[in-house]
Amino acid sequence: MKTLKILAVAATALVSASVAKAQDLTNDYTRVYAGYDHQWYEVGTTALNGFIMGGEYNLNVTNHQMPLFLGAGMEYKYGAVTEGDESYKQHTLSIPVNVSYKFGNENIAISPFIGQAFRFGLSYKYNYGSTEIDLYDKDADINRFQLILNLGVNIHLYQFTLGYRYQLSETKQDKKTEGFTPFNDYCNSFTVGYCF
Repeated sequence: MKTLKILAVAATALVSASVAKAQDLTNDYTRVYAGYDHQWYEVGTTALNGFIMGGEYNLNVTNHQMPLFLGAGMEYKYGAVTEGDESYKQHTLSIPVNVSYKFGNENIAISPFIGQAFRFGLSYKYNYGSTEIDLYDKDADINRFQLILNLGVNIHLYQFTLGYRYQLSETKQDKKTEGFTPFNDYCNSFTVGYCF
């Protein structure tokens, strides 16, 4: 009889622990992150290497019955490249909005996501010798505003995350310029983050 009671207590503890872990996966959370970013273009050979940093809030949108989240945040990105006498330096702010799902347990979980980001170009300096042009200026061609497709995955290790993200967007002209053709740009990002 004593053995049955011990087994019953052990089974109850195991079930309770499993339920607790499943509930932990559904909690809203905030994530801050930083990492490496590589951006390249459909045309030309220019590729910008730099870093990103940002934060996001992830809200469970399924009444905590399953770990499906809507996340939104703010991100800063810097990229630069030098090719001979030419150089490019870009600064942007983005508002990513993603839908993600989390599966695993409270210690290790995988969270794939998909969504869009709204990017605002702060500056995009092109230098050639003593000449400097901001490609976002009113006299230049590139539109400051871009709509971006996001998709990727975050791996949660306790409170920390390792992330990969792929982005695709179309660089458009800011004004009607003869001979300008919109072109795609692409980004690969690798980040380390912390959740709380």
